[in-house]
Amino acid sequence: KQEPFDIRMVDHHAAHLELTYQLAGKEDAAFITADGWSENKVTVLGCISGQKKTILREKLFPHSLGCFYAAFTEFLGYRIFSDEWKIMGMSAYGDASRYYAEVRSLIWMLPGGDYELDLNAFDFYNFDRKLFYGEKFVDLFGEPRLHNSAIEQKHFDLSASVQKVFEETILFIAKWLAEKTGKRKILVSGGCFMNCVVNAKLQKSNLFEKVLVGFAAEDSGNSLGAAMLVSEELGTSVEATQLTSQLGPSFSDEEIKSRLDKYGLVHQKAESIRAQTVELLKQGKVIGWFQGGCEFGPRALGGRSILASPQDVKMKSVINNKIKYRESYRPFAPVLPLDEVSRFFQVEEGYAVPYMSKAFSFREEAKSKVPAVVHADGTGRLQTVAKKENELLWNLLQDWGKDSGVPMLVNTSFNLNGEPIVCSPEDALRTFVTSGLDALIIGSYVIKKSHF
Repeated sequence: KQEPFDIRMVDHHAAHLELTYQLAGKEDAAFITADGWSENKVTVLGCISGQKKTILREKLFPHSLGCFYAAFTEFLGYRIFSDEWKIMGMSAYGDASRYYAEVRSLIWMLPGGDYELDLNAFDFYNFDRKLFYGEKFVDLFGEPRLHNSAIEQKHFDLSASVQKVFEETILFIAKWLAEKTGKRKILVSGGCFMNCVVNAKLQKSNLFEKVLVGFAAEDSGNSLGAAMLVSEELGTSVEATQLTSQLGPSFSDEEIKSRLDKYGLVHQKAESIRAQTVELLKQGKVIGWFQGGCEFGPRALGGRSILASPQDVKMKSVINNKIKYRESYRPFAPVLPLDEVSRFFQVEEGYAVPYMSKAFSFREEAKSKVPAVVHADGTGRLQTVAKKENELLWNLLQDWGKDSGVPMLVNTSFNLNGEPIVCSPEDALRTFVTSGLDALIIGSYVIKKSHF
């Protein structure tokens, strides 16, 4: 006989907020959650004082900033709620003024930090319709781009205009919230805040001293946020500030070796993983890096990563074309030690970005040193690493820095285009063999393509 079990319903936006709130140490702050849609809310504004959460405004569907951005994602030939970061990446190559007036006309700014969409331009709320955008898009912007067709300058320009209007709208809302609450910190969550450019613009606006984003700001993080809320109700809460993104399974050297032997792959056990990796990087090799637990959420942060030297200007095209099999314009993130961040980026010393959640401008003198990770607009979606967060990766960066003079690496997710990030040794081996990766550092073992 099956025992009865307790089912508790958790509000979607409350779950979004909770993960970021807990990771931030339950500090007083303002908050914004914004996404495509949930039960019926799309944007929620509020503040937290003494662990009491107060909602100041709820914006209901269909006035969704996430759907606004998704409609343009679809119009530009990409998948909704999947490829929005491609539009963000394209925006750096465009002239935002070209379509700015037309895009700006589709969101109305209202008193009190409120906004509404011009629903005459969209069809996403008519659920029997095929497309997210309506005929007005064609009137304003011409014919939509077909998937896999050539990307023209007008597409880059439209992307830039969309990104600019999106940023302005977020900042407009945040300005009202800052004035209303007087808080100096803000927690942001929901799919809209996977946009690392808008997160950085919010930080640089000085509306708040700190802009805090979790490692899974989109819907995957809601499973953790919901569990945290229910744990609080049951009086069994955990110290969330001790969590890292590497919550997934890890594998011992014995488990890894059993897989290598099973598939007959030639391998060697490294006397020093770090020394072997540095030597491969010096040779210009692109490396699959499989260490510790698998990351939870959309970012590879040093557990299941692809690493390479940022000093080779050709490295971006090599990884995009031969390994990731994706659009040539898309940038890669730099990872560097926390204590080196202000040396390369225009941020204050020790400014932490542990989850690749913000894109900041490089210092002018640093750009020529690391061309593989400098985007077209001079920014990089950086990841900082503190020794206590990931000692192995931090030490690797130190070793590489001593050898190369630049304690920074290209870090992108260990996967092929359209596939999830690898989790198990089998995933890593299949991706390694079927891609242009030169070497795989998996646990204490090294595999090189030259061994095949």
